Amino acid sequence: MNKNDIVKSTEQSVTIEDIVQKKEELALKLRLQREKINRSYRKLLTPEAQNTGFISSFFGNALQSFAFFDSILTGWNIIKKVTSLFKRKK
Repeated sequence: MNKNDIVKSTEQSVTIEDIVQKKEELALKLRLQREKINRSYRKLLTPEAQNTGFISSFFGNALQSFAFFDSILTGWNIIKKVTSLFKRKK
């Protein structure tokens, strides 16, 4: 750093008003970014609107029922296999 750099830096002194203005600009940028993040977060986590027609609700319920029935059968088969491992062989 030479003498000219020091003179230039003292000529460009920073005032309190400059600091306050820069702080307000950064606060505005942060607020805008926070709002953008919140919008994206809500968009990702909000469930989509469901179609409440008869056909769609019937098939939705049928799919849920089938999944429940399938999980019961899978659980039953697992229990049978595990218990067969512990049975005594004659």
